[in-house]
Amino acid sequence: SLILMYTVTNLPLAIWLLKGFFDEIPQVLEDAAKVDGCSRFTALTHITLPLSRPGLAAAFIFTLIICWNEFLFARIFTLSTASKTLPVGIAELLGAEYELDWGNVSAAATTIILPMFFFAVFLQKHIVKGILGGAVKG
Repeated sequence: SLILMYTVTNLPLAIWLLKGFFDEIPQVLEDAAKVDGCSRFTALTHITLPLSRPGLAAAFIFTLIICWNEFLFARIFTLSTASKTLPVGIAELLGAEYELDWGNVSAAATTIILPMFFFAVFLQKHIVKGILGGAVKG
């Protein structure tokens, strides 16, 4: 149920981001490829997709971070302990009335932050290219 909800909520954002990137790719390049004898699929795989790689990376990164940090749907739709996501698990650690183990909460928060931190550091150049992709002409 979470996969369906994440798809429904993140697909409009991804389409909106990618439309801007695909609109920025000059149609002349695809027309030149067709004149050279490329099929529509070959033009897509050899011209359009490589030029839209920063946009694809940006859309992937944004939707991944949104899904990773999402709390509301995971809290509502997960019933068993085995299917709970990390944000829901941390919220359940905070559920004690009179006692709170800050060590466990800190360890859980670090567990949830570290994968996204390393992912962002690793793909930083794609994030910047993706964000600035349509902002600068030239």
